[in-house]
Amino acid sequence: MASRDPRWVLKDRPSFTLIIGLVLTGICAMVSFSFDVINGEPVQFFIALVLALAPVPLLLAAVLALDRMEPEPRSNLIFAFAWGAGIAVLVAGAINSLNLHYFIDTAKLSPTSARNLAATFGAPVVEETMKGLVLLGLLRFRRAELDGPTDGIIYASMVGLGFAMSENVSYYLSALN
Repeated sequence: MASRDPRWVLKDRPSFTLIIGLVLTGICAMVSFSFDVINGEPVQFFIALVLALAPVPLLLAAVLALDRMEPEPRSNLIFAFAWGAGIAVLVAGAINSLNLHYFIDTAKLSPTSARNLAATFGAPVVEETMKGLVLLGLLRFRRAELDGPTDGIIYASMVGLGFAMSENVSYYLSALN
């Protein structure tokens, strides 16, 4: 019996880099969610998590319906979603907190004014930059997978879905408190 070519057997397996990326984004999502658990009751956190997860399957189906003709690799889609839900949320939250403290401590603004200023001018730039970085990374390292503008829309939607899901947990928690 002839043995199979090892490349043929491993053809559809995700790359080692992708696996490391998914592990890192998962860790970032867990750290981000741990802040939500610390700031609220665990039961409220799980209620908020269920509420945040509820619309994701419907929105995911709508996004993937746009990509039915020439589907993108699942691994890339999962990585884009995980980036939005993990790394983008954690880094944006940290930078937004630093911006808020800068406005309070250095600019000597009241907490309310600092919060309004940071939410209006700081947070959008930071959050959108973090979401856009993965798109630039996909363009740089997975250019062969990007066949047209629809692919960019699909990946951007996946990042946005992940980010919105994680951010909604915080919003639901603050509403429950």
